Amino acid sequence: MEYKPLIETALAAAKDQSFDTVSFIWMQGESDANNRLSEVYEESFIKLVNKLKKDLGRDDLQFVIARINDYARSRPDNDHWRSVRETQVKLGKTPGNAWIDTDDLNGGDANKPDGDIHFPEEGAVILGQRFADKAIELITKP
Repeated sequence: MEYKPLIETALAAAKDQSFDTVSFIWMQGESDANNRLSEVYEESFIKLVNKLKKDLGRDDLQFVIARINDYARSRPDNDHWRSVRETQVKLGKTPGNAWIDTDDLNGGDANKPDGDIHFPEEGAVILGQRFADKAIELITKP
């Protein structure tokens, strides 16, 4: 979903309501890695966060970032993939944010050790649970 429809939908859904916290679930980065945009990934993420803070009128946004999985680990040209993964962990360790590991969710096995870029159904279910658990942890932290 593009930014404008996303923010319009969120604002319409939240109309006349107040919230103690706002947490974003972030699963993105594969295309940045594949398009060799790792150098600007952190800067782009921070710009997005600042735009969201402004548009939502909140300074207290929280993000749960799912680190892109290790699908590209065997590719000789995976420097951008590795860089995006490192940046996601760094961003996830900043105050108010968290990150989750997805390396075990992409369906890798003895026949296909790198798994797939996307998650099979069972991996997606576990991913959703990890997002929920981590978001609850962030929300309930003193």
